[in-house]
Amino acid sequence: ESPSPTDPPATSPQAESADEGPPKVAEAPPPANPRPRPRAKPALTKPVGKGTLAFRVRPFATIFINGKNYGQTPIAPVELPAATYTVRLVNEQLQKNVTQTVELKPGENRVVKFNFEG
Repeated sequence: ESPSPTDPPATSPQAESADEGPPKVAEAPPPANPRPRPRAKPALTKPVGKGTLAFRVRPFATIFINGKNYGQTPIAPVELPAATYTVRLVNEQLQKNVTQTVELKPGENRVVKFNFEG
């Protein structure tokens, strides 16, 4: 005969023993040689500074930064880690292609300006 759903669940012997009080938590002795906390890598604790590149190009250009296409201007400013970048401005309509090296410093908001018509 199986127990009916209204029967109280069976209790374990530990739960029935009321003279022990609340369960005790074993306290481990401190280790003889405590391990030093692992140090975070400097790259994680000191993030690389970032800067922003914005573009003002007349009449317009497709923007490539280190070979990656970021689209045709106008584009939103691009946040990048501080570094030196190769920026290419391409205007196929005018059949012009200009490459510049741009150094971006931490916290810098750099504007790349170029006039294809001038």
